[in-house]
Amino acid sequence: KKVNNPKKINLKKKRRKKMLKNELLYFFEKIVTPTVQEFRDDPLNIRRGLLASIVLYHVVDYYVIFKNTFNSGGTELKRTEVTKELISVNPGFQHIQDVANASKHNILTLGKPLTTNSNQIARNGDGLFNAPLGEGFFLNQIEIIITLDDGVIVPLLNQVNETMVMWEAKMSTTFTEQS
Repeated sequence: KKVNNPKKINLKKKRRKKMLKNELLYFFEKIVTPTVQEFRDDPLNIRRGLLASIVLYHVVDYYVIFKNTFNSGGTELKRTEVTKELISVNPGFQHIQDVANASKHNILTLGKPLTTNSNQIARNGDGLFNAPLGEGFFLNQIEIIITLDDGVIVPLLNQVNETMVMWEAKMSTTFTEQS
């Protein structure tokens, strides 16, 4: 019977931790950050807003895997529990989750979404020269909005910015803890 060398196992764990840290950082720095910046630079582009929401929402997948790797002897983090915690810190993360899920599934029937249909994510109007007389908006008044099921209107860019700030802070403390 083959006996495992504890030093070899420890080395494999260290490599795995480093690899997961690199994966989380890569996803955040090379995918999330530029995708969010593209939406910030082009805030009337619904596609960019949806993509920013999708990548911001899915950081939680990388984060949970990474944190569980460093969790020695504790209970394993569950994605749903981490998501609830993030929403308690940043309620806008619920909107990001709903937008990401609605963009994929169109109609949301599971959980407790505040937005249940992808058609609730839209631009709030046309420009001054593209709308009927008296119904146009100046360009600085147009934005991508989320209309919640209760009728409340939430600007998507604000939710994206708040969620990005939350993740930046989370990344900073996560890697400070692991150093």
